Amino acid sequence: MNDPAGASLLERFSISLLGELESGPRARILSLGISDLLPGSSILVYLLDNKKLAWMLKAAVGEVSVDRRGIPFDSGGLGAVATERTILQFSAEDLSREDFAHLDIRQSFSSLTYIPVLLQEELLGCVEIVSFSEPPTEAVLETVVEMTDSAAVAFGAALIYELERNAGLSSVLRLTQLYDIEKVFNATLEMQELLPVICSKVQDLVGATVVNLWMVDQDDLMLIQQAGEDSAAGVGDRQVAGGGIVGDVGENGETVLLQGDDDALQQRNLRSTAAASSLMAAPLVKDENLTGVLEVVSYDPEFLFSDDDLFTLTQVAESAAQALHNSSLLQAERKIEILQTLVSVSQEITSTLNLQRVLQAIVNQPQLVIPYERAAIALEQRNRVTVQAISGVTKLDLSNPEVASLNGLLSWVAGLETEVYVTQHEEEISDTRPETREKFRRYFETTGLAQFLCHPSWR
Repeated sequence: MNDPAGASLLERFSISLLGELESGPRARILSLGISDLLPGSSILVYLLDNKKLAWMLKAAVGEVSVDRRGIPFDSGGLGAVATERTILQFSAEDLSREDFAHLDIRQSFSSLTYIPVLLQEELLGCVEIVSFSEPPTEAVLETVVEMTDSAAVAFGAALIYELERNAGLSSVLRLTQLYDIEKVFNATLEMQELLPVICSKVQDLVGATVVNLWMVDQDDLMLIQQAGEDSAAGVGDRQVAGGGIVGDVGENGETVLLQGDDDALQQRNLRSTAAASSLMAAPLVKDENLTGVLEVVSYDPEFLFSDDDLFTLTQVAESAAQALHNSSLLQAERKIEILQTLVSVSQEITSTLNLQRVLQAIVNQPQLVIPYERAAIALEQRNRVTVQAISGVTKLDLSNPEVASLNGLLSWVAGLETEVYVTQHEEEISDTRPETREKFRRYFETTGLAQFLCHPSWR
């Protein structure tokens, strides 16, 4: 543009672009600026998404709509401008509907014009002009190109800014997630509750199809917990060093990130009905001792794990190893408490000849380590089974209806000569025999209990 008015317009346009930081608002300014030059036309501004290989609409002015989820890279005139990388103009009569299938046009148009957005020969996007009367003149196109060139620099800066911002937000999000996961892990000390939590949290964090948790068992690794379905491995499977990816990670203690063409992953896929596209594995190590291995698998061919995902898994593995260590310490403490209780009961039994004192010790002291509502013991005397002691009861009254009911139930169990374990969940009784279910239904209703375990003993 050689005239002062044109120069003034371009300057104002460039200044307005600098007033925004993101690509969307800058695309809006470009579309409005071109619309001022071409009143009555529809102006659409696209930026190229290289990951999706699609044109993403960033701004539009006029009576034309476009699918904002993305347009295939090679679609119609957009595909042509991507190949030619020059201004292209098509008359409506020379186009088939497939050439502009991405446009929802409700009226006749005269031409489509495409202007590539180039920054040092790199294709950033495209401006699409839908003309409903006369196509743009050469003079107008010259101004539009100058505006597009200025916008290309602005778009390049905006994309860098958005990339850095998104990376920063992603890092903050990951740190927050890692902090939350560590809190959840450390708040869960029960091993059977902790194992599924570890797998499910890792699966959500990295978007994996499957998460396998392998734990050291004697001289090898055993798969003890799984989130998702994995046809290549199931709970109870084992691996030794040299027996696969997990075994090797357990042996050398190094994390791995594998993609579809890696030999080790190809070997794993031979055992699977579906092909894994990406896999990560990290050792669980506490105080230089291997606890297990976390294996994370993607079966989605369009989703591959990145180095950032591997870094995240490594951090989670450290937290998981600590949580598993804490849980194992709790289990060890409980075993010690159980042994101490057994020793105490044994000492109580052997320190007296008072039968009632012995029976009271048997029904009461295990409650220190085993949670239960009631324990009772019955003895056979003169071919009759009679309740002799009940936990929490110092003076036994056999005429009490609850005691009489328990006495009858224990007498019946003694006749079976086998261990009986029956539970109730809502209205369901676990036993398979109808008569047994009915018997325990009445018993549970009367006592308010929901589980019954009885172990007969004979000399």
